[in-house]
Amino acid sequence: MAEAWRSLSEQSTFAGSIRIVRSLHSASPRRALYLAEQTGIGRACALRVLDPRLISSATGKARFDELRALRARIKSDHVVDVVAAGVDRTTGSPWFALDYLEGETLATHAAAALAPEQALEVLGQVAHGLEAIHDAGQVHGTLDPTNVLVGTSRYAGSPFTLTLLDFWTSAWLRAVDANAETTDVAGLFWSAPEQTETGSTVGPAADVWAFGLLAFRLITGKIYWKSAAQPEQATPVGVLKEVCVADLPRASRRAADIGAEAALPDGFDDWFARCVARSVDGRFGSITEAIDALEPLLDRPAAGTSTARPAPRAPKRPPSVPLKNHFSSLYAWARSNDMMVPAVLGVMLVVALGVRTQVRARWPWSRTRASAPITALDPSTPTPTRAPTPDAGPPAPHPVNLTESGAQALATRLGGAARGSPVWITVAAADPAAEALGQRLLGIFERAGWQTHPVGHSEVRARPGIFLFAAEEQSPGYVETVERALTDAHLEATVARGYRAFYAEMRRDNPNYRGFPFEANQTFLLVVGRGQ
Repeated sequence: MAEAWRSLSEQSTFAGSIRIVRSLHSASPRRALYLAEQTGIGRACALRVLDPRLISSATGKARFDELRALRARIKSDHVVDVVAAGVDRTTGSPWFALDYLEGETLATHAAAALAPEQALEVLGQVAHGLEAIHDAGQVHGTLDPTNVLVGTSRYAGSPFTLTLLDFWTSAWLRAVDANAETTDVAGLFWSAPEQTETGSTVGPAADVWAFGLLAFRLITGKIYWKSAAQPEQATPVGVLKEVCVADLPRASRRAADIGAEAALPDGFDDWFARCVARSVDGRFGSITEAIDALEPLLDRPAAGTSTARPAPRAPKRPPSVPLKNHFSSLYAWARSNDMMVPAVLGVMLVVALGVRTQVRARWPWSRTRASAPITALDPSTPTPTRAPTPDAGPPAPHPVNLTESGAQALATRLGGAARGSPVWITVAAADPAAEALGQRLLGIFERAGWQTHPVGHSEVRARPGIFLFAAEEQSPGYVETVERALTDAHLEATVARGYRAFYAEMRRDNPNYRGFPFEANQTFLLVVGRGQ
């Protein structure tokens, strides 16, 4: 006779407030899966019911309680959420009610190779979920395309929303009972070497290993391991030999060996090698490091011809030109004390020279954004005497009004993407409206899970608007996230890149130069100009 927890009948009530709709036929020996509904509110959920013996020991019960409390610490919508959890009095079974999500697995969605920008969007969302799990002190441990759900987009600007599955129970089962589930061949294709060794410590580096293999799978359309070409003939011993003992050829070599038609981008070999180093210390230190290093590789063409499914792309923006090269005739003026914001010279001369704003094209759905250096000089601030520049009037300020819908859009974008360094916000000059906006922005970043510094204040007087200073010419991905988030909120920030080197050069030539200094670990700065 089947155990009660494995054979709950349709329309029966479980745990007092959950109605069973039907079994979802999970094949796991220690857990059953049902489509269910929370009575009273009619909310559909995926009910995961587990073997009561898993909490018969003090260790198992403590681990279950720890996992229940973990829910509040997972700060990502890319990890399936627990809507309720407990122990059923009738069966004695621990259970989790999870969000019931409709969609297809990533294995189905990416049955063939994806174009680089599509792969980058997928990997960016996966990285955000993994980062949230790691920040909570946990490891996913079973990352593979069948454990990632691709559903309808819940965020403006993204064509779909990815959710990591199989986290809440799998990690717990491995912790409380090594024999709870036998690892099959399919799971071994994604397991790091330390996961196959009894008694070894498994940390976030195991997810970095799987993340590298996932990137290879999405770009080439094929699993890295040779034994995966004929999975029906693969054996656990054979796969373990490949994973733990045999040579690991470079990604491009393996892609050619297994007949992958889609070309890998330049630099991918070195990136992949840092993900699948057998030594944990040889891998990227975090998922954030891995995705930040991958992003520029997938944003440029591969060396060979790719047959991956294409996605529409806007024309690429030419590489940024150092600020000094734009201003040869008026560079001496740029070194004066009265230059309130270093980038003021940029747009004024860009306007004078007739240079048009480019279209940012990292993402297929991107909008037009200002890419010229910032002009933030307050027109009421005296400027040095200089020869007149034809047609170089002050540019119109961007709106600085943050509506409720804009604030929600900003929070949605910031909360659903990978995060980077702490957020630095500075209010230029003493102005109540700018101060209020700076504090409001800071609160949105904090609620979205970003680390922040208190709002700073500068003596530099800036025009009304939002200005985004990027320390380097090539910004990390999370700086692009901030730019897109501000655009979603209709703030339309003006952006200047390569600011750190420019500021340092200006200070070398004029110690009294006033601008916005950057800390050593600071990658970007948001400046809030005067209120309208």
